[in-house]
Order: sequence, then C-alpha cells, then structure tokens
Amino acid sequence: MRQSLLLLVLALIACRDPGERLREHTYPPSFEYIEQSRLQSSMWALAWEVQSLDRTLRQPAGDPAEQQRLVAEILMRVDGAVGGIATPGRVTQHPLLNRNLPRFREQVRRARADVARTPPNYFTATTIVGSCSACHGSAES
Repeated sequence: MRQSLLLLVLALIACRDPGERLREHTYPPSFEYIEQSRLQSSMWALAWEVQSLDRTLRQPAGDPAEQQRLVAEILMRVDGAVGGIATPGRVTQHPLLNRNLPRFREQVRRARADVARTPPNYFTATTIVGSCSACHGSAES
C-alpha cells in the first residue's frame, strides 16, 4: 500500500510541467512569469483598442456627447487590457513592461478622469496613442 502511494506521488510530480518546476527554483517568489499567450492576447487587445481610440479621436465630433461616451468606453477597455498584462508591484520577465507599464497605467487613469470631465479634455487620451511607440517604435516610416 505504501509503495503504491509513493508511486502515485512520484507519478504526479513527474507529470507536472517541467517549465513550471524550473521557474519554482529560478524566479524569486515576487516574480510574475507572464505566459507568452497571455501577453500576446493582452497586447493584441491593447493594440486594437488604442487603434480604435486613435480613430475616434481623429473623427470630427458630430455629436460631442457621443464622442465622449465612445472615448470613455475605449479607455475603459484599454484599462482592462493593461490589467491583463501584469500584476502591479510585481516584477516580470519583460524589462520594458517593468519600467513602463506603471506609468502607462497612470496615464490611462488620468485620461479616463479627463474624459469624464465637463467639458471633456482629450489631451491625455491622445498621448496614450503616441506612448505605444515609446516601447514599440513607430509603424510608419
């Protein structure tokens, strides 16, 4: 009976993800390993929303209240996408994220507050569009 139990425990340990086992020993406890698929899906969502924000801010405002509502919704989704990238206060395996993500999150928070004002102020929202190029460079040549 004891041998069966020992064999079962060893089998369960052996079936774990080897990368996960390695990270247990190579990364400190406060380190957050962001799976590539999670990072990519959050970054794609963020890129989509920032592109939507850019289009919405560039369109002439036929109805200012509608534009304010649209920009506020987009910024809320941007905030959600940023939240899916990393946990605040934790170090990740991506140095650029560690350095720039807290500042970007604060910028999104300010933009949301500025857009909620009467009348809305879109300046901070426009800087979000440009801030992506700080890490990723410009797509235009």
